[in-house]
Amino acid sequence: MGMALDEPKTNDMVIEKAGIKFVVDKNLENFLPFVNIGFRRSWLGTGFYVEPGKDGPHADGCC
Repeated sequence: MGMALDEPKTNDMVIEKAGIKFVVDKNLENFLPFVNIGFRRSWLGTGFYVEPGKDGPHADGCC
């Protein structure tokens, strides 16, 4: 899973949080409750991130 600037396609859904629109493939809808999307500012850089949530599949970092 990753992020890219993109326009919605036929099989996409649009989710808006805090005024920001996220375009997500409908095939990933079941995984959304287990994904954290946020914004981070640190000495390593600034930007959005997508990471597995604590209760989701593969939350332990294993494949």
